[in-house]
Amino acid sequence: MKKEKPIIALIYDFDYTLCDQDMQNYTFIPNLQMTPSEFWGELGDWSKEENIEGILAYLYYMVKKSNEKGIPLTKEYLRSMGKDVKLYPGVKDWFERINKFGEENGAIIEHYIVSSGVKDIIESTKIAKHFKSVFACDFYYDDELDILYFCYDGELTDFNSIEIGQRGHILRLYSNSVVDNLCVKYTGSHGIVVNSTSHDFAITNCEVGFIGGSRQFEKVRFGNGIEIQLDAQCGMVKNNWVYQCYDAGITFQAWECSRQEANFIDLEFSENLIEFC
Repeated sequence: MKKEKPIIALIYDFDYTLCDQDMQNYTFIPNLQMTPSEFWGELGDWSKEENIEGILAYLYYMVKKSNEKGIPLTKEYLRSMGKDVKLYPGVKDWFERINKFGEENGAIIEHYIVSSGVKDIIESTKIAKHFKSVFACDFYYDDELDILYFCYDGELTDFNSIEIGQRGHILRLYSNSVVDNLCVKYTGSHGIVVNSTSHDFAITNCEVGFIGGSRQFEKVRFGNGIEIQLDAQCGMVKNNWVYQCYDAGITFQAWECSRQEANFIDLEFSENLIEFC
């Protein structure tokens, strides 16, 4: 019986391990007309302020900055960057040398990448052919390149502007929540929802507009500017401007399926302006 050779797996990070800096620094960031220190510094301040995990934050920022510059973030675009990645001295011929060493000693060497970098950039580098698998961050690419098509039987001159709102409430509040002086606009669902049984909340001095209209399920469409759900108590909704809502500007909400009496206790509504709802 022929004895199988042992397999030795070598696992690498990429940035600052095989190449001499972050892979985005070579081409992606200069194409944004930014320096690496500007990009990573701005990203670091934003992610800290928003309390967002670092890897998710930088992936989002790549999309955000590309959109701002009008650069389509496609697979082909990212894969064009691998050729510019600068490898550390000795890396390019390392794989053949260590593979030969393994073979001479009766072993099979396999190479893997585990990285928080961008998979498409890594897989387009000069050394990508040596890796059995690359485990790294990847994007979902829209086949339509983020182009939204719509159909209307009339004349486009009927509209001064068109707003597209996706599903999902903008804000959902619970007990002991205060929302003050915020502009809450553009969603296909509800604007601000106070969750059922919540207490001690306040919504003041806010602008809530262009809310609702997206189909949620079957033929149901949502669209309340400010929705107070059943059994909420001890709350204040004051001095808000609510406009252009598909359904109600400010409303109470209960459901037949809740099988309980809806109670709303000690709620104050005053000085609100509601238009076109």
